[in-house]
Amino acid sequence: MVKSAVLNNVKAGTIFKGIVPFWCADMVRLALIVFVSSIALFLPEMLYR
Repeated sequence: MVKSAVLNNVKAGTIFKGIVPFWCADMVRLALIVFVSSIALFLPEMLYR
């Protein structure tokens, strides 16, 4: 587990509090790619022009 790789005095809650903003940003990014697919297709479209 990740917790065994950090200091013993660091609580699991502290680790999860640090991860939450990055997890939320990933969910927003994934939602944008799924619901606004033109974002994901923009660069490949530019490549083959």
